[in-house]
Amino acid sequence: MRSSHIVLLLFAFFGLSQASIYWLKYTDMIQIHSNLVFFAREHKGTDLFYALVQRDSEMDRFLNGLLGHRFEDFEVQEAYETENKNVFAIVSSLDHIHSVKHFLLISLSPSSTSPTGYIMERVEICVGNCDFTQF
Repeated sequence: MRSSHIVLLLFAFFGLSQASIYWLKYTDMIQIHSNLVFFAREHKGTDLFYALVQRDSEMDRFLNGLLGHRFEDFEVQEAYETENKNVFAIVSSLDHIHSVKHFLLISLSPSSTSPTGYIMERVEICVGNCDFTQF
């Protein structure tokens, strides 16, 4: 194989490997986003936290309020994108104080300042029978 072919293959491989983050499924992206949120909250990374969670939003009040500290992580169950590029996800989380698993519906909107390209805004906690159609 000639050196020009090798160079072309290397450029193709390098380009595809750098672009692979855009091929993530929404469930993967939201899982990464959630992990970053909880990391920032745990390590008092206020700048990172507010790059990922809209300040004074339902999600901000939830995570920093009385209930929020019961939850230490989210496990994304499913996610989908709407026509206006918002992303909704159903996540599960264990309430570590009461040892009860809850389902939550979270909403993310596009954001150019967020490391993931989205910012968390809304949250709805489901206890018992879940009906997320009114979100």
